[in-house]
Amino acid sequence: MSRAEWRALIDDWRAISMGRPGQVRRRALGRLEAATPAELAVLGLAERDYARDWMRSTDMAAGLALSLLLLDRLTPITPLPATTWHDMYHRGESLGIPPLLARMTAHGPPLVRWLAAFARTGHPSREPTDAHIGGWMPARTALRLRPHLRPEGSDAAHDAIRRLLCALDDCDWLMISVNA
Repeated sequence: MSRAEWRALIDDWRAISMGRPGQVRRRALGRLEAATPAELAVLGLAERDYARDWMRSTDMAAGLALSLLLLDRLTPITPLPATTWHDMYHRGESLGIPPLLARMTAHGPPLVRWLAAFARTGHPSREPTDAHIGGWMPARTALRLRPHLRPEGSDAAHDAIRRLLCALDDCDWLMISVNA
């Protein structure tokens, strides 16, 4: 994303965090209506009505609103099997991967926490009520898994992780929408 796009995203987050979500929510609801079923699936949403009701009922749907606005910037990649994500989150050592690195990659912080850090605001970012839609992780963190992978063809879980990593560049972000 360009600096201007990051700045706009941070400005949207600031508007939401300062209690002025109206315009951001309207744009996000418009994007929701235009979203395809495949795009909704990227966010872990099976039904458009759920997202619509959630955003209309609370000002805390910041992560969902901002994620909807980012949909045009997302590129779906082949996901890992849910069991592999689960093992990475709960039992990284069983995969031969350092547990902290495995856990960080399997469940990154919510988007709004990253934006608070980037915006360098003086106030802490609280956990949004819509954090369940997924976490975000810089690809450079996920790519640190490579040296820990077993040789190709020797472990199905490692082969699946390798395929996922092959789709990433250092400047990408990985959105994780599987609940571990």
